[in-house]
Amino acid sequence: MVGAKMIGSTFKITSGQTAAATSVPGALQPSITISDQALQNGTVTIAQIVSNGNWWVVIHRQNSDGTMGPYIGYTMLKNGINTNVVVKIDTSLATPVLYAMLHEDHGIIGKLEFPGPDNPVYVNGQMVAPPFNVTGLVQDVTINIQKASGSVSFLTDGQGKQPVSLFK
Repeated sequence: MVGAKMIGSTFKITSGQTAAATSVPGALQPSITISDQALQNGTVTIAQIVSNGNWWVVIHRQNSDGTMGPYIGYTMLKNGINTNVVVKIDTSLATPVLYAMLHEDHGIIGKLEFPGPDNPVYVNGQMVAPPFNVTGLVQDVTINIQKASGSVSFLTDGQGKQPVSLFK
């Protein structure tokens, strides 16, 4: 018989006792369960995170080449199963695709040190860092006024090349 048992604030997987064996604790497999979402008050919410220690969840932006970029938010996790984890992010640096990455907490405990000793978590050789899409980003738009003649002007984009329509 296999079950999950909470010991203090730590979850352990146990296998039932047999005549030849006693209960054997095992660790839960680290994971992140997250869905695409709209930003709300500068935060993202992660449905569930399984952590095998007091680790970090770190939100990374996406680089223009599609790779994972620098982090824009983070929060400390408790050992075990964490649900509805809210992470405040720097929305001015957010991209439509973000990554939720697990990091172990080494070095100065309770202080995120990445890059540094707070290494990413790997399961079966893969980094635990699922991508997810966000909506609700505020994008800066530059609008210029370009004169066509002495009394006629029109709006253009930031490069002055395309007329900008305020009404669609």
